[in-house]
Amino acid sequence: MFKYTRNGTTLKENLINDGFFGDTHVLNIVDDYNIVDIEDDAIDFYLDSFSDINLRTINIYYQVKDISEQRKREIEDLARHYGIDGILLLALCVFLMKGLYPRNTPVRDLLLKQSNCHKLVKAIRFVERLSGIGIDVVIHPYSSLNFKPPFHGRYWFTRDRGYIVDASLNTYGSGLIFAQRMDDVNFHIIKDELIERYVIPNSRPYIPLNYENLLFLRDRIFGRKC
Repeated sequence: MFKYTRNGTTLKENLINDGFFGDTHVLNIVDDYNIVDIEDDAIDFYLDSFSDINLRTINIYYQVKDISEQRKREIEDLARHYGIDGILLLALCVFLMKGLYPRNTPVRDLLLKQSNCHKLVKAIRFVERLSGIGIDVVIHPYSSLNFKPPFHGRYWFTRDRGYIVDASLNTYGSGLIFAQRMDDVNFHIIKDELIERYVIPNSRPYIPLNYENLLFLRDRIFGRKC
């Protein structure tokens, strides 16, 4: 159980008792909704949960849906306007908006909504506070897997162990969050046949969103408005 309850255990206790990290210091998370709109109480929870357990890096992976050629041209034009790499701007657009709708609204108008500024500030706050306890958070877009029906799993895993999780990182505060430790068979099916075969290779063409990139994008696009 990943949320504090009166009779349950805490995330930190589970990570320690499960020997989740072993001799590795990297946590990988596949979660399309991840830290978008994450609230301060959730950040406090993860700050407490991840402190003093030898965790050094959190990689978060989220899907980038197929983008039309028209939208790609708009993003490239907007990237040139701001002096930003087009692939980096694409990562930000899909991170903040989870799609570029409505289709008849220009990307610039969609991106510059105040709600996206707030989302970016919250994401930066999460990354910054984790950095304060020695943990680097890196957010990786990956091309849509185009599975039918669509793939929408949430997994936390290291090199040797994994959890199947029934909610996103930003769910904390709005409901109970449960996670199931995978046995060795299911772990290798998920890690080897899904994540290492599809998710990670599909992330390589994109520029990840780390702390420095998030700050750069905030300052270049939103400036003092954000």
